[in-house]
Amino acid sequence: MINILIVDDREDARATLREAIEMIVPTDDSVAVSDTFPFEDVDSYASYIREHDIAALLLDERLTEASDAEGRFSNYLGHQVVEHLRRALPEFPVYVVTTHKTDDELVKQAGDVEDIVERRTFHKEPLMYLSRIKRAAMRFQENMQKRLDELNDLTMKAALGELTAVEQKQLNETRTVLGLPFSASADLMVSDMIAEARVLAARSEELINKIKGGSKT
Repeated sequence: MINILIVDDREDARATLREAIEMIVPTDDSVAVSDTFPFEDVDSYASYIREHDIAALLLDERLTEASDAEGRFSNYLGHQVVEHLRRALPEFPVYVVTTHKTDDELVKQAGDVEDIVERRTFHKEPLMYLSRIKRAAMRFQENMQKRLDELNDLTMKAALGELTAVEQKQLNETRTVLGLPFSASADLMVSDMIAEARVLAARSEELINKIKGGSKT
Protein backbone atom coordinates (compact mmCIF):
# COMPACT_ATOMS: atom_id res chain seq x y z
CA MET A 1 0.00 0.00 0.00
CA ILE A 2 1.22 3.48 -0.91
CA ASN A 3 0.14 5.95 1.77
CA ILE A 4 0.07 9.59 0.64
CA LEU A 5 -0.24 12.43 3.16
CA ILE A 6 -1.56 15.91 2.34
CA VAL A 7 -0.55 18.77 4.66
CA ASP A 8 -2.24 22.15 4.29
CA ASP A 9 -3.55 24.69 6.79
CA ARG A 10 -6.74 25.26 4.79
CA GLU A 11 -9.29 22.49 5.24
CA ASP A 12 -11.04 23.23 1.93
CA ALA A 13 -7.75 23.02 0.01
CA ARG A 14 -6.91 19.69 1.68
CA ALA A 15 -10.33 18.29 0.92
CA THR A 16 -10.27 19.39 -2.72
CA LEU A 17 -6.84 17.87 -3.28
CA ARG A 18 -7.75 14.65 -1.50
CA GLU A 19 -10.98 14.31 -3.49
CA ALA A 20 -9.12 14.88 -6.76
CA ILE A 21 -6.88 11.94 -5.93
CA GLU A 22 -9.70 9.78 -4.53
CA MET A 23 -11.60 10.11 -7.81
CA ILE A 24 -8.72 8.15 -9.36
CA VAL A 25 -7.98 5.84 -6.42
CA PRO A 26 -11.08 3.56 -6.80
CA THR A 27 -9.42 2.13 -9.90
CA ASP A 28 -6.14 1.78 -8.01
CA ASP A 29 -6.51 0.13 -4.60
CA SER A 30 -2.76 0.27 -3.97
CA VAL A 31 -3.07 3.94 -2.93
CA ALA A 32 -4.48 5.45 0.26
CA VAL A 33 -4.62 9.19 0.86
CA SER A 34 -5.06 11.14 4.12
CA ASP A 35 -4.79 14.79 5.07
CA THR A 36 -4.01 16.88 8.12
CA PHE A 37 -3.58 20.39 9.43
CA PRO A 38 0.14 21.20 9.92
CA PHE A 39 1.67 19.52 12.95
CA GLU A 40 2.64 21.54 16.00
CA ASP A 41 6.30 21.66 14.95
CA VAL A 42 8.47 20.51 12.05
CA ASP A 43 10.19 17.87 14.19
CA SER A 44 6.94 15.88 14.27
CA TYR A 45 6.93 15.08 10.55
CA ALA A 46 9.65 12.46 10.35
CA SER A 47 8.30 10.42 13.26
CA TYR A 48 4.76 10.58 11.88
CA ILE A 49 5.95 9.46 8.45
CA ARG A 50 7.78 6.48 9.94
CA GLU A 51 4.99 5.48 12.31
CA HIS A 52 2.26 5.64 9.65
CA ASP A 53 4.28 4.23 6.73
CA ILE A 54 3.79 7.37 4.66
CA ALA A 55 5.43 6.96 1.24
CA ALA A 56 4.93 10.48 -0.20
CA LEU A 57 3.99 13.95 1.06
CA LEU A 58 1.95 16.65 -0.71
CA LEU A 59 2.76 19.90 1.06
CA ASP A 60 1.53 23.48 0.84
CA GLU A 61 4.06 26.30 1.17
CA ARG A 62 2.08 28.92 3.09
CA LEU A 63 1.00 26.98 6.16
CA THR A 64 0.26 30.05 8.30
CA GLU A 65 -2.84 31.48 6.63
CA ALA A 66 -5.66 29.58 8.37
CA SER A 67 -6.30 28.14 11.83
CA ASP A 68 -7.42 24.69 12.87
CA ALA A 69 -10.75 23.87 14.58
CA GLU A 70 -9.36 25.11 17.90
CA GLY A 71 -8.15 28.42 16.50
CA ARG A 72 -4.45 27.54 16.42
CA PHE A 73 -2.15 28.71 13.64
CA SER A 74 1.00 27.08 12.31
CA ASN A 75 4.17 29.10 12.88
CA TYR A 76 6.29 27.66 10.06
CA LEU A 77 6.20 27.37 6.26
CA GLY A 78 6.40 24.45 3.86
CA HIS A 79 10.04 24.96 2.92
CA GLN A 80 10.96 24.62 6.60
CA VAL A 81 9.30 21.20 6.65
CA VAL A 82 11.35 20.29 3.58
CA GLU A 83 14.58 21.38 5.33
CA HIS A 84 13.77 19.15 8.30
CA LEU A 85 12.82 16.14 6.20
CA ARG A 86 15.96 16.36 4.10
CA ARG A 87 17.97 16.00 7.31
CA ALA A 88 15.79 13.31 8.90
CA LEU A 89 14.67 11.35 5.80
CA PRO A 90 16.87 12.47 2.91
CA GLU A 91 15.31 10.12 0.33
CA PHE A 92 11.64 10.68 1.21
CA PRO A 93 9.56 12.08 -1.72
CA VAL A 94 8.01 15.52 -1.16
CA TYR A 95 5.78 17.38 -3.62
CA VAL A 96 4.85 21.00 -2.97
CA VAL A 97 1.35 21.82 -4.27
CA THR A 98 0.74 25.54 -3.90
CA THR A 99 -0.61 28.72 -5.43
CA HIS A 100 2.65 30.44 -4.46
CA LYS A 101 5.28 28.43 -6.36
CA THR A 102 7.39 31.55 -6.98
CA ASP A 103 7.92 32.38 -3.29
CA ASP A 104 11.62 33.13 -2.88
CA GLU A 105 12.35 30.70 -0.04
CA LEU A 106 10.43 27.93 -1.78
CA VAL A 107 12.30 28.47 -5.04
CA LYS A 108 15.56 28.08 -3.12
CA GLN A 109 14.36 24.66 -1.97
CA ALA A 110 13.40 23.49 -5.47
CA GLY A 111 16.32 21.08 -5.64
CA ASP A 112 15.22 19.39 -2.41
CA VAL A 113 11.72 18.38 -3.56
CA GLU A 114 10.47 16.11 -6.32
CA ASP A 115 8.36 18.90 -7.82
CA ILE A 116 6.72 22.25 -7.10
CA VAL A 117 3.28 22.16 -8.71
CA GLU A 118 0.87 25.03 -9.17
CA ARG A 119 -2.40 23.97 -7.55
CA ARG A 120 -4.59 24.61 -10.61
CA THR A 121 -2.19 22.64 -12.78
CA PHE A 122 -2.43 19.66 -10.44
CA HIS A 123 -6.23 19.69 -10.59
CA LYS A 124 -6.18 19.81 -14.38
CA GLU A 125 -4.10 16.63 -14.63
CA PRO A 126 -4.42 14.70 -11.35
CA LEU A 127 -3.88 11.29 -12.99
CA MET A 128 -0.53 12.35 -14.43
CA TYR A 129 0.69 13.72 -11.11
CA LEU A 130 -0.60 10.74 -9.15
CA SER A 131 1.32 8.44 -11.49
CA ARG A 132 4.51 10.42 -10.82
CA ILE A 133 3.90 10.39 -7.09
CA LYS A 134 3.30 6.64 -7.11
CA ARG A 135 6.53 5.96 -8.97
CA ALA A 136 8.52 8.10 -6.52
CA ALA A 137 6.81 6.42 -3.56
CA MET A 138 7.55 2.94 -4.91
CA ARG A 139 11.21 3.83 -5.45
CA PHE A 140 11.34 5.11 -1.88
CA GLN A 141 9.82 1.90 -0.52
CA GLU A 142 12.12 -0.31 -2.56
CA ASN A 143 15.18 1.67 -1.48
CA MET A 144 14.11 1.50 2.16
CA GLN A 145 13.89 -2.28 1.90
CA LYS A 146 17.42 -2.42 0.45
CA ARG A 147 18.66 -0.17 3.25
CA LEU A 148 17.03 -2.40 5.84
CA ASP A 149 18.74 -5.44 4.36
CA GLU A 150 22.05 -3.56 4.54
CA LEU A 151 21.32 -2.61 8.15
CA ASN A 152 20.77 -6.23 9.15
CA ASP A 153 24.02 -7.37 7.53
CA LEU A 154 26.19 -4.52 8.77
CA THR A 155 24.81 -4.52 12.32
CA MET A 156 25.52 -8.22 12.71
CA LYS A 157 29.06 -7.71 11.39
CA ALA A 158 29.51 -4.88 13.88
CA ALA A 159 28.32 -7.13 16.69
CA LEU A 160 30.94 -9.72 15.72
CA GLY A 161 33.69 -7.09 15.51
CA GLU A 162 34.15 -7.67 11.78
CA LEU A 163 33.15 -4.22 10.55
CA THR A 164 35.71 -2.33 8.45
CA ALA A 165 36.06 1.47 8.56
CA VAL A 166 34.32 1.72 5.19
CA GLU A 167 31.47 -0.48 6.40
CA GLN A 168 31.17 1.58 9.61
CA LYS A 169 30.64 4.67 7.47
CA GLN A 170 28.10 2.78 5.37
CA LEU A 171 26.30 1.64 8.53
CA ASN A 172 26.10 5.20 9.84
CA GLU A 173 24.78 6.45 6.50
CA THR A 174 22.18 3.69 6.40
CA ARG A 175 21.00 4.51 9.89
CA THR A 176 20.73 8.18 8.94
CA VAL A 177 18.59 7.38 5.90
CA LEU A 178 16.35 5.13 8.00
CA GLY A 179 16.13 7.69 10.78
CA LEU A 180 17.73 5.39 13.35
CA PRO A 181 20.10 6.61 16.07
CA PHE A 182 23.74 5.52 16.13
CA SER A 183 26.72 5.96 18.36
CA ALA A 184 29.58 8.09 17.09
CA SER A 185 31.98 5.87 19.04
CA ALA A 186 33.62 2.93 17.31
CA ASP A 187 34.64 1.45 20.67
CA LEU A 188 31.33 -0.03 21.82
CA MET A 189 31.60 -3.24 23.84
CA VAL A 190 30.77 -6.33 21.80
CA SER A 191 27.96 -7.20 24.22
CA ASP A 192 26.42 -3.75 23.67
CA MET A 193 26.69 -4.14 19.91
CA ILE A 194 25.05 -7.57 20.03
CA ALA A 195 22.19 -6.17 22.07
CA GLU A 196 21.85 -3.26 19.68
CA ALA A 197 22.01 -5.64 16.72
CA ARG A 198 19.14 -7.70 18.07
CA VAL A 199 16.97 -4.65 18.64
CA LEU A 200 17.71 -3.17 15.21
CA ALA A 201 17.31 -6.52 13.48
CA ALA A 202 13.88 -6.97 15.06
CA ARG A 203 12.85 -3.48 14.03
CA SER A 204 14.26 -3.99 10.56
CA GLU A 205 12.36 -7.26 10.10
CA GLU A 206 9.13 -5.55 11.16
CA LEU A 207 9.66 -2.69 8.70
CA ILE A 208 10.64 -5.08 5.90
CA ASN A 209 7.45 -7.10 6.46
CA LYS A 210 5.39 -3.90 6.26
CA ILE A 211 7.06 -2.87 3.00
CA LYS A 212 6.76 -6.35 1.51
CA GLY A 213 3.10 -6.42 2.49
CA GLY A 214 2.55 -3.07 0.74
CA SER A 215 4.35 -4.17 -2.41
CA LYS A 216 1.94 -7.07 -2.90
CA THR A 217 -1.06 -4.78 -3.36
